[in-house]
Amino acid sequence: MTSNKIILKANSRILIISLPGVGDTLLATPSIKALKERYKDSIIDVFVMFKPSKEILTGNPYINEILFFNILKEGTLKTIKYVLKLRKRKYDASVLVYPGNRREYNIISWLLGARYRLAHRYNHEHGFTCPWLNTNTILENDCLHNVEEDYAIMKILDATPEKYEKPRIYMNDTDYAKAQDWINQNIKEKQKMLIGFHLGTAEFKNQIMRRWDYRKFAELGKRLNENYNASILIFGGSNEKELKTNCKKLMEAFAFDIETENIIDTAALISKCNLFISNDSALMHISAALDVPTVAIFGPTNPTWVKPYKCKHLIASSKNLDCMPCFYYSIKPLTCRKYGDFRCIKDLNVDIVFNAADELITSLLSTNQS
Repeated sequence: MTSNKIILKANSRILIISLPGVGDTLLATPSIKALKERYKDSIIDVFVMFKPSKEILTGNPYINEILFFNILKEGTLKTIKYVLKLRKRKYDASVLVYPGNRREYNIISWLLGARYRLAHRYNHEHGFTCPWLNTNTILENDCLHNVEEDYAIMKILDATPEKYEKPRIYMNDTDYAKAQDWINQNIKEKQKMLIGFHLGTAEFKNQIMRRWDYRKFAELGKRLNENYNASILIFGGSNEKELKTNCKKLMEAFAFDIETENIIDTAALISKCNLFISNDSALMHISAALDVPTVAIFGPTNPTWVKPYKCKHLIASSKNLDCMPCFYYSIKPLTCRKYGDFRCIKDLNVDIVFNAADELITSLLSTNQS
């Protein structure tokens, strides 16, 4: 394994492998653009396994084809058959975007058979994940944001732009009009402030423990309604339905349980919000990509890696725990190694999050008046 620079031929076939969730896929879009701009005549395909990841890439002008196959649902044998079918495309290079250093992903990269196979190595427990199945790897850098980790791997392919850009979602006028129609039909008081909430997080590897209590979200919503006459739009997937319903019940008429058909409809509605308040999640990254001021709630995860990127934002977190952050990328589930109770997120009080929201709202109102 080396990290020496590679110069591909002009008309290369390149496969981006983005098998983690929709947030990580969105964070890879600046690097995909940089790669296409470096190799303008290349074919760049992206392999994803979650439907929302496919949806978030739809319309991206720097991608030739989005390859969607749910390896979790289809199982090992069908996945191997599908990957060997992709192998016939004879990709010149494949790139596992960050954080993609899992054993299964590295095996898939190897089976695809590209001449150059690029990936990261983790600082923790990376040997068991078989990174040596790739031809070119770099060690993750704890000082970099995930967007910048993807840029770092693109340096090997001589595809780093002069200026780092933010993630992008490519929506059309119909998408925005649909969102505005929903607002016109449901928000009767036109002067109200719209504030989006996302109460959920990913659930795999015990990441559900990163969630701030929905009852605290509800208390926060009441204070925002009292102070700013705000309507609260509660976003989340079908697996978060009960969480959303319970929160809405505590906030009564000024809160709305948002249900959409796809992630693009969700993104379009988020774009209409004046402020977005969220756990560390994919919807937080969508908010940031759409330039919606964002309050990002953090417990064990590291804001340096996954904070809202190139967007007006504030981090809301506990200030008195020296063990924060404790999460790192590995094959192990998230654990609270020092106290065992995830007090970093459980003890985060409403005042801290409200003050962050109040600061961003004050700045927004000041800007609108000037």
